Amino acid sequence: MLYILTENQVCKDWLNNRYKKFIALTVEEMTGEKVQIQIVNKDANERKMNYNPKAPYEEIKNFILQQNIMINRLQKRVRELEKKVVYLEEGDRIVR
Repeated sequence: MLYILTENQVCKDWLNNRYKKFIALTVEEMTGEKVQIQIVNKDANERKMNYNPKAPYEEIKNFILQQNIMINRLQKRVRELEKKVVYLEEGDRIVR
């Protein structure tokens, strides 16, 4: 769940009506995961729900860290495969 905190009811309505779907699609494109968007008016009693402003940040941060780990593993694997290719190419030259 991604919470967007607005200054007033007008902003909340405006975002809900015009940009909620666009925001959800953008977040999905960036993270690869579908998220529910809840736009919250900070002046209303809506803040009583389980709202943690750091939760979306932490989720995105963890996602980026996981992606970096995967990239590093793949880069290491590519280097290993490149070494094998060089070894095989050198062996082919010796046989000829």
